Amino acid sequence: MKRRLFNAMTVLSLLLSAAAAALWAVGSHLAYVLEFGPAADRWRLTAHEHHIALDDMPRVMADNAASGRALGRWLDQNRRRLEPHEKRLSSARIQTMSDPRSAAAEFARATLDVEGLPPPPPIPTARPPRDYAVPYWWLIAAGAALPFGRLAWVGLGWNRRRRSRRRAAGLCTACGYDLRATPGRCPECGQVPPVR
Repeated sequence: MKRRLFNAMTVLSLLLSAAAAALWAVGSHLAYVLEFGPAADRWRLTAHEHHIALDDMPRVMADNAASGRALGRWLDQNRRRLEPHEKRLSSARIQTMSDPRSAAAEFARATLDVEGLPPPPPIPTARPPRDYAVPYWWLIAAGAALPFGRLAWVGLGWNRRRRSRRRAAGLCTACGYDLRATPGRCPECGQVPPVR
């Protein structure tokens, strides 16, 4: 069971390394984007020219859009009162969707002298986006560590030395079971020990 799990981990590790190498080779020409997660906390995985990035910009953009919609509703509800001040409000209107917090502050400053106008809705402080980036070379090195470690294990003869130590101790060379009681065949794995 351990050997199968180890083999599966080696194959997955090698696939990760190959996928990172392929993205690196193609990364200068194309950008891959994958969004995942629940609507309230969406993440974006992006493949760039030199690295893979994970960020939560979809959440930031959704927060800005919700704040911009609230500001838009305030503008619609107070349209008649704001018509005479349209020139002062044009720059703030442009910022409504991209930066609703500064747009709300601009609306509040521009409409201080308007009688009977409620203040713009409070815009919550935007959480800063979280951004993590990993260079391709690091993914390739991390993914190739396990397969190359196994090659070194086999290539440097560590298996051969382990088998000779087991044979000298009277153990099965395949599984390490004690063969003193049954020297003809291993009861654990069924292997016939080599003749000395």
